[in-house]
Amino acid sequence: MPGSIRLYGGVRASMPELPERMPGWCTDARQLYMGTAAGNALIAWESRPADAVAAPGPGADPEAVRAAVISLIAALKQAGLMKEE
Repeated sequence: MPGSIRLYGGVRASMPELPERMPGWCTDARQLYMGTAAGNALIAWESRPADAVAAPGPGADPEAVRAAVISLIAALKQAGLMKEE
């Protein structure tokens, strides 16, 4: 469906090769990957410095969720995985 986002979630050992531009969250390693033409690219992880994308937890403040999404989009653009529209 156009305009929809699919997200893979699961343990790293069972992560498939993601389709291009599809994000995948490793629940055990707490790492975010993005599918690319060259394979899965690691784009964020929990222990990364403060400039990393932080995933807000359940019941998070809506502004925190908004900030996390904006940070994720910026990281994807910087990595060349998302184009300006």
